[in-house]
Amino acid sequence: MDQNKLKGFVLDVDGTLYSQKKMRIRMLGRLLAYYVPRPDRLRELYALFLFRKLREQSEWKRAGFEDLFLELEKKAKLPAARIEERIRYWMFRAPLDSIKACAFRDVIAFINRQHRDGKRIIVYSDYPAADKLKALGMAYDLVFAFEENGISEQKPSRRIMETIVSESGCRADQLLYVGDRDDRDRASAETVSMPYCDIRQFRRIISSAEEIPYDTACR
Repeated sequence: MDQNKLKGFVLDVDGTLYSQKKMRIRMLGRLLAYYVPRPDRLRELYALFLFRKLREQSEWKRAGFEDLFLELEKKAKLPAARIEERIRYWMFRAPLDSIKACAFRDVIAFINRQHRDGKRIIVYSDYPAADKLKALGMAYDLVFAFEENGISEQKPSRRIMETIVSESGCRADQLLYVGDRDDRDRASAETVSMPYCDIRQFRRIISSAEEIPYDTACR
């Protein structure tokens, strides 16, 4: 890709803007500290585990959170409202005060510079993202995230990728998709023939060069 041709970036969030490994270690410590003294509430912990497991299964790819909470009510034997409150707390609110400590600061700094230089920054996530982006301090133009913007289907989605391209004001080949999962992020980019770069490769490139050599970095 010609350097001058690049008009913007499409970025995943979890595992791309921050380290999921660091976050999971932090959150595991907090979960254990909370639930070990409360064995009567361990079904909540079980519901958290099942929530993540169900979202990876193909039959739940297009299910909204409300449908998942109702399914978990049957599996975890807890009221759906209680499951929803615990999941929204532990998965979406509790991590916010730790996310900056787990951030890939080189990536955030690079993207913020690109945004100041006029590049379009689009965020695409399978989980709510606006609060995470605020906590990370990352600049962006558009967010396409599950439960936000009316999105109710997981990656890869050709429909959502086409919407991203359309609303970005750029062609697909003028945007670089950066993610961490081939089955979701690379597959999403491929639905519209958008150049893709794995976050590990992306970080190596931005640490060794002022500008990304897109003709060799993107596949």
